[in-house]
Order: sequence, then C-alpha cells, then structure tokens
Amino acid sequence: MKFRQPAPPRKLNKIVKDHWKEIVSAYDFQNDVGSLKILENGCRAWQKADELETIIDANGNSCADKFGQIKAHPLLPLYRDFLAQHTACMKILGVHQEPVQRTGRHQILP
Repeated sequence: MKFRQPAPPRKLNKIVKDHWKEIVSAYDFQNDVGSLKILENGCRAWQKADELETIIDANGNSCADKFGQIKAHPLLPLYRDFLAQHTACMKILGVHQEPVQRTGRHQILP
C-alpha cells in the first residue's frame, strides 16, 4: 500500500503550503503524528514571521517613541521569536541534516 502524503493545514498561505509539501515529499512522516504536528507548528511560525516582516518593511525597522527618541520597531522581537521557533522545529525534525534513515529525514533509496 502506497503512503498518502498528508495535506498542509488549510490556514497556511501558498508559499508555506509549498514549503510543507516539499518537506513532506522529501521525508518519511508515515505513522508519525508528532512529527507532523512539529512541522505544522514550524510552518505556522514561518507564516507569522512572514506576516510580521511585511508590517515591519512597510513601517521601517525603527520608529520614534513618545519622547522623539529612535527605537527599534516593537514587532522586531516577535519576528525574531517566530523565526527562531521555525528553525527549532526544523532542527527537531532533522530537516537541516542530510541523509539519515529515520522518520523526518531523507530515505536513502537502493
């Protein structure tokens, strides 16, 4: 029986859905619900970071506070945290490593 790849969560945008599909097609997630949840969390974090990046780009990396002093954009720490969450999820899955024969990593074909 051929394993059917899980579809990406509906709330993800097209770019992140493509990222999901690329990872799921390259790695073995069969019967591994935990790894799929980690992948979902990582993809959601990447999407949130992308949304924040759009806002930050529109407003600039810095702004003036109520005293007129220049400070970093208040969304920059949140943006950084979402990127870090995505990276951590990919590391947990082993997506950053090549090639190892275990769930969440490339399968070596004969």
